[in-house]
Amino acid sequence: MTKLKYLDLTANNLNVIAEGALEGLNLEYLYLESNPTIKLPDTAFRGMSTEVLNLAKCDLTDPKPAIFRPLLSNLRKIFLEENKIERFDPAMLDIFSSIESAKIYGNPLRCDCESKWLKEFYDLNVDTNKLRDPNKGTQQEPRCATPSYVAGQFFNRLSVADFSCDKPTLHASVSFTNKKGYLSCVSRGDPLPTVSWHRPNGVIASSPPQVNMVINNNTIELLAGEPSIQGQYRCVATNDGGNISLTVNIEWPFQTDGGAAASGQPCLTDSSTKDIIIPVGGQTTSDSNEQSNVFQEELFTLVDLIGAILGTFISTLVITVVTLHFCVYRRKHNSQYATPPMSEYSSSSNGSVKNAAYPMTLHHSLPPPHMHTQRPLPSKPYHKVYDENHYMATNIEERDEFLRMSGQSSHGSTTGRMTPSTCEFCPSCRTLPHQPHHHQLT
Repeated sequence: MTKLKYLDLTANNLNVIAEGALEGLNLEYLYLESNPTIKLPDTAFRGMSTEVLNLAKCDLTDPKPAIFRPLLSNLRKIFLEENKIERFDPAMLDIFSSIESAKIYGNPLRCDCESKWLKEFYDLNVDTNKLRDPNKGTQQEPRCATPSYVAGQFFNRLSVADFSCDKPTLHASVSFTNKKGYLSCVSRGDPLPTVSWHRPNGVIASSPPQVNMVINNNTIELLAGEPSIQGQYRCVATNDGGNISLTVNIEWPFQTDGGAAASGQPCLTDSSTKDIIIPVGGQTTSDSNEQSNVFQEELFTLVDLIGAILGTFISTLVITVVTLHFCVYRRKHNSQYATPPMSEYSSSSNGSVKNAAYPMTLHHSLPPPHMHTQRPLPSKPYHKVYDENHYMATNIEERDEFLRMSGQSSHGSTTGRMTPSTCEFCPSCRTLPHQPHHHQLT
C-alpha cells in the first residue's frame, strides 16, 4: 500500500506494534489513539514515515526518544496528550526541536529540576506555540501535577525558578542485640533520593527509589561472626537536588566492663559522623536491644501549633473576663455604701456648690432681701437626702450673720445694726415671721 496516506487504528486494543509491521508506508496521518494497552518498542516505526503521529490516550508513561527518531525526516506533529507521562526524557529535546508542534497537555507532569529543560524549551518557543495551541486557551497548556507547591499551575504562569528539587534529608538508626545488628538509613526528597550504605570493606548496598513511595529506606544487617564488622559505615542519599551523607563508626564488641556508649551529636549537615560502641556479648541477653538514634529531627505538627494558639487565646480571654468582673464588682460595692462628702454641702464665697455628686434642690426658697423688710436668701441649696435639721440650723446662723452685716452696710454707716433682740423669732421653728412689721431697724 505505497499510496496509502491515512491509517486510522484508533481504539483497536492494540498490544504491540512489531518491528517491520508498518515498513514501507509513507503516510500523512497515523492514528494510534485510545489504545491503552499498546507497547511501543524502539523499532516500532522503523522503515516507514508519517507527517502526523497521534498517540493520545494510550496510557504511555515514558515514551523513549528512540521510538520517534526513524520518523524525523518527515514528522511534523506529535500528539501525546492525555497519557500518564510524569517526566519526559531530556533526550526528547532533540525530537521537540525538530518538529513543528507537540501536544503534551493532560499529562500529570512533574515540574521539578529534572523537567527544567522542558520549561526552558517552552519559554523559548512560546511564540511558535510548539507545546500549546493558542486558539484553545489554557485547555491545551501543559500543566504541573507535582510537587505540591506548583500543583495545578500552567506552564505560562510559572518561571524556570519554580522547577526546582528538594535536597534529600537523612535519618539513620542503629539497633543491636548480642548476636545481630541493623543499620537503617531513611531519606526523603524531591525527587526521591537513592540511598546507599558503604561498608568498611568497600561493599556498597544501594536502594534505588521505588515508584509511588515518599521515602526510601535502606537497612543492612550485621552478624556477630561477620569478618570486618568493625569500622566505618557511610550512608549516602542522592537526588538531583544534591546529596547528604552520614558516617557511623562501629566497634563490636567493646572489651570493657562498661555498657553501651555513644558520643557526638547529630546535625543537619551534608556530612555527619556518629560513634557507636556495642557492649561485650556476655553483657546483654538475646532479648535485649540497644537503640541509638543517630539522626533525629524534632518537628512541631500542625495540631501542636493549633493547640498552642487556642490555649493562648482562651487563657487571655479568661484573665480579661475575671479582671473586668473584679473591677465592676469593686466599683458597685464602693458606690453602694458611699455617702456624700461634706464638701458637697459647703458653700464658696460666691455661694456656688462644689463637688456636687447629686442634683441639688431647695427645701424652700426665701425671697431676695429688699431693704429690711424681707428675709435673706440662704447662701446654699439644700440636698433632700441630707438632714433637714442640719439645714435649718445652718440657715439660722447664716440669717443672724446676714442681719448683722446688713445693719453695718446700710448707707455706709456702722451705727445702723439689726440685732436678734429687735426681731421676733418663731419659738417653735426658730424662723423669722413672715410679717414685715416684726423687723425694726435700730
